[in-house]
Amino acid sequence: MKTTIRNPALPTSPIIPGGMFPGRRVRVKGSTPLGARRFGIDFQYNNDIAFHFNPRFTSNTIVRNHYVGGSWGSPEEDAPLPLIRGTPFDILFICHYDRFEVIINGAHFCDFFHRVPFHRITNLTVGQDVAIESIEFEGAP
Repeated sequence: MKTTIRNPALPTSPIIPGGMFPGRRVRVKGSTPLGARRFGIDFQYNNDIAFHFNPRFTSNTIVRNHYVGGSWGSPEEDAPLPLIRGTPFDILFICHYDRFEVIINGAHFCDFFHRVPFHRITNLTVGQDVAIESIEFEGAP
């Protein structure tokens, strides 16, 4: 099963069709403007964030974290940022039983181990300094 959202107005927060499960693949394709500072891709439920993915051009890093009950967890951060302002990107998130695998432009970037059970995730929120060409949800439970 594959569902694609094309050229959404931002910020966007679509419901993830069928929810999250091991084997679920979420692909985000887009680009950033030349003056981009940062953007966010958040796997959310209610007002909480199970996985916050935050490329930051100003610090040349990608910060990952979670946000539950009004508090941020311990951030994970890697540099250098494998994205270039003004150029297209393809970010693939693969849900596993114990973690999200993140692949950027065809290369493995990181693993983010679940801090919140993946089955709670209901929405994908994307926004800030980014233009999204498509969001694809693939896989069957």
